Amino acid sequence: MKSFSGFVFTFLVFLLSFHNSYSQNQGKIDSLKVILRQSDLPETTYIKILNDLTWQLRDIDHEAALKYQSEAATKSFQLSDSLNYARSIYNLAYLKYSKGQLKEAIGLYKKSIDLYDEVRRNDSKVEPMVGLGIIEFNQGNYLTSLNYYLNAYETLHKYSNRNRLAINEMSIAYNIGNIYYITGKYRKALEYYNDCLDRSFKEKNDEFTAAALTGLSNVYYDQKDFDRSIEASLNTISIYKKQGNQKNLAVAYNNIGEVYKIKQNLSKALEYYEKSLKIKKDGGNKFGIATTLLSIGEVYIHSKQVGLALEYINRSLQLARKNNFKLHLKMCYLNLVHVYKLIGDYESVYKNQILYSEIKDSIFNEANTRSMNEMQAKYESDKKEKEIEILTKDNELQGLQSQQQEGQIKKQWYLILGIGSILGLLISLIYVVYSQLKFKKQANKELEQTNDQLEHINKDLGKKNKSIAESINYAQRIQETIMPTQK
Repeated sequence: MKSFSGFVFTFLVFLLSFHNSYSQNQGKIDSLKVILRQSDLPETTYIKILNDLTWQLRDIDHEAALKYQSEAATKSFQLSDSLNYARSIYNLAYLKYSKGQLKEAIGLYKKSIDLYDEVRRNDSKVEPMVGLGIIEFNQGNYLTSLNYYLNAYETLHKYSNRNRLAINEMSIAYNIGNIYYITGKYRKALEYYNDCLDRSFKEKNDEFTAAALTGLSNVYYDQKDFDRSIEASLNTISIYKKQGNQKNLAVAYNNIGEVYKIKQNLSKALEYYEKSLKIKKDGGNKFGIATTLLSIGEVYIHSKQVGLALEYINRSLQLARKNNFKLHLKMCYLNLVHVYKLIGDYESVYKNQILYSEIKDSIFNEANTRSMNEMQAKYESDKKEKEIEILTKDNELQGLQSQQQEGQIKKQWYLILGIGSILGLLISLIYVVYSQLKFKKQANKELEQTNDQLEHINKDLGKKNKSIAESINYAQRIQETIMPTQK
């Protein structure tokens, strides 16, 4: 199914959303519009509602979605609301992608990843990573695409909650299946598509059920199991009609047209291709239009209607050149080789064969260059990670050493404070004892002085007493002399 396989993957970003049906989406849109008209909404809530409306309208009304996105981006930037601004940039990336403006979409997806990094919302980086993987896939850069998917898978397992994990696991399993399919590794492709299908049944998720069935239809087609291929595609149509999802319905119509083409039922093939082309024109899907134009050109090659074949293939070629769809360019040149062989225009055959070889070599060389750059980038990244790991360990070691030094300093301070306290207590004790001794000594001295004074007084009293006694005795003797004793 190489002629239309690239187109099959244009709806993968859509599958990252939480979406069930058109009627349910319309109900959400109406509710969000009612909330948006409330006058007392905080500005951050108002911006969040704008972003929600953008996402709900992205596949229903592109112009309205773009209007809401623009207002959300402007207001969130003015308020420095980094999280809502990052989301508005991601929404714009998807809107650009859905219109085939891939260069702008790539820049915006990368910008949204950087913005989510700034606000530390690692889980929100998964969707833009997958979006980049899808674009790289559509441009034929399969290794780059696979790296984006693997990085997204690692990120979501580190940071996402259960609900986001289930949704993104299905998405990444499907996208990896796409890479294995386009590189011809059908066994691995079936493994991942069936993994996605099993998970989608378990989660009751119609979007991924349809996506996995589309992938299986592609593989069955390449394995020439056409009945199973068309059966899988018809099952997807029933899902998309139930949802009212015109974009994915166009994919299913294109795939069924491809099966009818290989079965040589050309009228049926044209019927389904025309249905697909109309939806893509209405939606402005440049890549899808280019792919279906080429498919219709191939039908006219089979019916040998050379003029119509050239008309459709050249219209497809112009779109591919304008939008740098290199893988598609290769298929256009190859089909032109077949057309010119039919009419014997070998000069044009040679010219287009050269162009085919050049674009094929260009894709191959670019893939090799990117592979080398990616290997170098991976080496530099690993080297940087090791340097960071070493630096982190050094910082941790320095931190431990610093903590140990701080601990030792604290211990020394505690020891000094302890010794100081003890010395203070000793000095206080010595001072108290010394004061007491000094007081006692002074008291003793004063007591001795008092005793000396008392002793001196006692001596004086003794002398006075003796003098008095002598005077009394003397007086008595005089009295006795004067007054003799009467007989």
